Amino acid sequence: GLGAALRHALPDIEIIGCSPDASFAMEAAVAAGKVVEVPHLPTLSLATAGELERDTVTLAPCDAVVDRWVRASEDEIAEAMRTAYLRERILIEGAAGVALAAWRKDAEEGRAGGDSCVVVCGGNVDRGDLVRVFG
Repeated sequence: GLGAALRHALPDIEIIGCSPDASFAMEAAVAAGKVVEVPHLPTLSLATAGELERDTVTLAPCDAVVDRWVRASEDEIAEAMRTAYLRERILIEGAAGVALAAWRKDAEEGRAGGDSCVVVCGGNVDRGDLVRVFG
């Protein structure tokens, strides 16, 4: 929904989808044009983990607005979560860490130029993941 609103307001905007390396069901579904099975490993990004429902309503909007996809490793996700907390004093969950890690990766590769925006929401991090990230 946010991507569609941004595309409407700014038609030339580049919208980048992001996925954890460990679980990239939406990215694979968009590439295939339908829900497909992909391997899923444990990930800090609980909100994006696992399979998509066969009748998901989110595939078409993602296909319509996402221009390209960037994946983030578990180490990159954890580093993004740590950085958000240590620099900005905000605790973000793994899915937000994926978005921040993808932006950082793009910036390091010189692809994130001009004005950029990273949607960072959610602070639902369980104790085990906090230990994994900050331990």
